[in-house]
Amino acid sequence: MTLQSKSKQEATPLTRKTGPVTIKPIPLPQITALSATQPTYQEQRPLLVTASPASRRQRQLPPPTQDIRLNWRITYPNRLQELRLISHNPEGSVTSPLQRYNFSQGIPLELQSVCKLTDQLVCDNVATGATRPGDYVFELAAVPKVGIGSAIARKSLPSLKFYPDQPESSPLN
Repeated sequence: MTLQSKSKQEATPLTRKTGPVTIKPIPLPQITALSATQPTYQEQRPLLVTASPASRRQRQLPPPTQDIRLNWRITYPNRLQELRLISHNPEGSVTSPLQRYNFSQGIPLELQSVCKLTDQLVCDNVATGATRPGDYVFELAAVPKVGIGSAIARKSLPSLKFYPDQPESSPLN
């Protein structure tokens, strides 16, 4: 470092040497936990008896809105621009469309009931939209705010099984 006086009388600049200065990068959001609320899922189709007394037929309704639910934890949430969640099968075909959660204005409306903000972002029981039987691999990406860094943190959840409904066996007459 060199210091120089504005006055013209001192012609010799003053020089001092310092030790190395370490500049640490700004910590970026990191996904510290990603898990499913259950180890496996089972499709549930309720049975409905028709209203006609003459008819004893039963028909199945479409599956209820039960879906795979996830939990996650993210550090440095104040530096988070966006979360991206997508699922695919083990072969790589997308099984649920990309979901983007914009954090530029705080916790997005669709996550406010399942997330809380402390020193980290804690989200529990987040709906994924995955409601059909099959194998799912979920990937979560944490995108930092512009100007803070460009490294996107990613975490994958190994294959989850969503089993089809098992029809009840009827006794033989």
